[in-house]
Amino acid sequence: MKNSRIKQAIDEAIGKDPLLNEAFVEKVLTKKKTRKSLQWVQPVIVLCTMLVLGFALYFLPAENIQTAVEVETSLLTEEQRGVVEKYFDAISKQDTKALQKVANVNAETVLKEYSIFDLEQPFEIVKTIDEEQRILLYIKLTTGELDYLNEIQFVKATGKIELSEQQLFYSYDDIEFPRSIDLEFRSVEYAPEMLNFDLKSQRQAYEKELFVDGAILHQLKDEEGTWRVMETVEGEFLDVGIFSDGPSTTTVRPDGYLIIDDKASIVTRLYKHSNGNYQIVHGDFQEDRGINSYMQDFHDEPFYFWGVHEAKIVTFLDGELVSANIFEHAKLDGPSAFYSVDTRGSMVLLKYDDNYAQKSNYYLMEGFDQLSTTEIHYDAKESHLQNNVFINRQNYYNQFEFYGNNLKIKLAPEDVGIDGKSEMIYTNIKVRVEEKKYFLTGDDGFTLQLTRKDDRTIVDELGNEYYTDSKLE
Repeated sequence: MKNSRIKQAIDEAIGKDPLLNEAFVEKVLTKKKTRKSLQWVQPVIVLCTMLVLGFALYFLPAENIQTAVEVETSLLTEEQRGVVEKYFDAISKQDTKALQKVANVNAETVLKEYSIFDLEQPFEIVKTIDEEQRILLYIKLTTGELDYLNEIQFVKATGKIELSEQQLFYSYDDIEFPRSIDLEFRSVEYAPEMLNFDLKSQRQAYEKELFVDGAILHQLKDEEGTWRVMETVEGEFLDVGIFSDGPSTTTVRPDGYLIIDDKASIVTRLYKHSNGNYQIVHGDFQEDRGINSYMQDFHDEPFYFWGVHEAKIVTFLDGELVSANIFEHAKLDGPSAFYSVDTRGSMVLLKYDDNYAQKSNYYLMEGFDQLSTTEIHYDAKESHLQNNVFINRQNYYNQFEFYGNNLKIKLAPEDVGIDGKSEMIYTNIKVRVEEKKYFLTGDDGFTLQLTRKDDRTIVDELGNEYYTDSKLE
């Protein structure tokens, strides 16, 4: 980040330590509308016109002449879009009354904080996250040569824009990954014991799964989903929790049990402590991997890496099950909602995604209290692009499909060009490799360059990442 007077003014206005909100996320196009200039007319007509316009502007309700942001209808309703547009229009015009109509904010404070930004320039909504009670909007704002990311929220109940106690701004000049991530391991809680639980009195639809050691997983259908109760070999009943109404995959460990909610993709680890009680921890299932391969990988490592947005590292310390939240002490450039975690064996892959950028970086355990960045070299092979499908990490509908000597490129609806084609087929594809690069050529002058990222991922020339379920050997 550059040291400049601009940055100093920003830091003074919005604070140097913005909060990170973990609330996902769609692309919004923006346009800058220009005002039409009044053509030259005779002085008398000009004077009369100005008088009429002045009268109308004074006595009639004000309307938005210029829109600060334009939001796609598929992302927000027309009403929601209008509120966001009026919010920034009022700020750009320093119109306190108009601002109070669409936002529950301290108008004076908001106008002061936004005054350092150039709202006359087009800006993008980089990411949207639609939650039950609100819609989070992350908007890129510019001042001088620096870009900042502003978080606002549209509250569905009030139909207005609201802000946190502290306005949230993040640097958006250049997203870089930290060289290391500090970890703080804490003891995992104990599974709640159901002392007065009477299985016979339960009237819900009921299924049970018997473990090889004699323990039983009771699955009771509840209004909220499937309530899972573990009956241990000692005869205790433990509340495992409710995550979905879907099935589960289970296995026995020498020191406890592993349960995966197949529908909600939640992993539950039950560990029998030396004191006879069971510790329990939940985590997010790996987003790019099948359950069978995940269960196998789970047994192989002393550290269990659970990914996606609530990323944990789970292990054992002095006979206890402990876990550390990877994001807790990570010094990230952007909001944590833009980051997720995947794993590759003993390595952690930290990924960043917004509507305009995809990046990732590898980390390895450094001792017991730190993840450190690592550079790994992967060679490209022609066989990697034979009869294989690669799916974009950000949008499932964007794909590279290799079959025979052909390549089919599939596009998501929002990425289709003016020709309207969502699929393009290129024939007679030839692949030349050099270190980690794939150089593709085909009929009609087709060319494409791809780069191998890791054992399942390739990257296109724009930095977009595509993964495959099959390992690239």
